Amino acid sequence: MMHGDGLMTMAQAVGDVPMPRLSFAVGYDFDPYDREDVEEVFETMERHKVEEILALHRELEAKNEEIAQLRAQWAELGTE
Repeated sequence: MMHGDGLMTMAQAVGDVPMPRLSFAVGYDFDPYDREDVEEVFETMERHKVEEILALHRELEAKNEEIAQLRAQWAELGTE
């Protein structure tokens, strides 16, 4: 079963689960039984996840700063 976004599951990428239909990226043939292709998929997915986690971390830091500023403003309003 393909993910809703058209990407293969990890089991499909490593050949543990048969694929109902093959999907190809433009300009790139992926062979789920080719070890080099599978390793490249793993590396790409890992890199993507790291980038996603870092982006979420930056977003969290920005929200924490916003919360701190709002708390400071609220404290100032309470003392006036």
